[in-house]
Amino acid sequence: MHENSGDSRAGGDDCRGGRGALRHQYAQAASETRAQDAADTFAALVSQIENNTFGGKIFGGTGDLRAEECTFVTYTVRLKNRGFFPAEWISMELLEPAEGDVLALPDDSRHALPAGSMGDMQLTVLRRTDAQTGAARVLRVTCYVFGRKIVFDVAAADA
Repeated sequence: MHENSGDSRAGGDDCRGGRGALRHQYAQAASETRAQDAADTFAALVSQIENNTFGGKIFGGTGDLRAEECTFVTYTVRLKNRGFFPAEWISMELLEPAEGDVLALPDDSRHALPAGSMGDMQLTVLRRTDAQTGAARVLRVTCYVFGRKIVFDVAAADA
């Protein structure tokens, strides 16, 4: 979780059941990195898949992965905690993978957002480069505020 001080942007939806404490401000346009430009990360992922030690979510099509045919797509969502308690165990997942999505990188961090603060949450997906781009995506954000589970969806688009 990358914390930020103030941001003058308005918008976002209150999360249901959360009494408006945690809300998303906006989802930035996805950023893309060619897998061959992140060769070490790509090679580590392929090795983890081959060794059955990959900790992320596999959507399919992991056979015959080549760096020159894949792209890492990172989605960033700005969150704001307007409540009096910290939002803890914040996670984000892709609800419906699009054609060509191979996997979502693991995120084993314990993300938290202190009361009255903002921060960015990221999710990175490995996609085959020849896959359709510009698809609308739905990201599900889950967290706990004072022991209460809060879940809400955020719309995001590819670059």
